[in-house]
Amino acid sequence: MAIVTGLLKDLGWGAILYLAAIAGIDPTLYEAATIDGASRWQRIMNVTVPGIMPTMMIMIIFAVAGMLNNNFTQIYVFQNVLNMEASQVIDTYVYNIGLKQFHFGIGTAASLMKSVLAILLLFGANFVSGKLTDSSLF
Repeated sequence: MAIVTGLLKDLGWGAILYLAAIAGIDPTLYEAATIDGASRWQRIMNVTVPGIMPTMMIMIIFAVAGMLNNNFTQIYVFQNVLNMEASQVIDTYVYNIGLKQFHFGIGTAASLMKSVLAILLLFGANFVSGKLTDSSLF
């Protein structure tokens, strides 16, 4: 259920970003494609998709970098003794070890490793995006 609610939460924000990217495409490109005899599908594939490709790549880079993140509050609220093994994620582990059991070093190390992995994923996705397309973060 947490996956479904997370997808629904991100769906609205993604729609706003992609609609803004589509609105930034020059309308004369669509008119020229229509005059050339392009169908709706051809206009989507040859005008819209290349027009929003930089936005798509940035969104993919952010998604890859954020793979280790989760909705801590939602997961933590629904945790109990019965589902603890199945619902334990890095953030809840850091909270339980670091703050509840006062093992600040272990909690800090786990959180730091999560951050290092997220940065490595960010740089990796950015590198691949720069090689495959001309759009990347830096």
